[in-house]
Amino acid sequence: MDLKSFEALIKTENSARLFLAKLCWKNSHRFCTRCRSYKVYRIAGKKFRCKRCAYTFHEFTGR
Repeated sequence: MDLKSFEALIKTENSARLFLAKLCWKNSHRFCTRCRSYKVYRIAGKKFRCKRCAYTFHEFTGR
């Protein structure tokens, strides 16, 4: 990736967050960072909660 295309990806905060989230979550399958369960749901804002252990986390927890 050249510098110009990278700058285009991180031009805004939202586009940078989406770019990094895509690198963190394979195939956009989010899972609990504590118990590794795939049964998670979105709560207020950009946070997620696990149905199995009730752990609340965001996209970059534990990274």
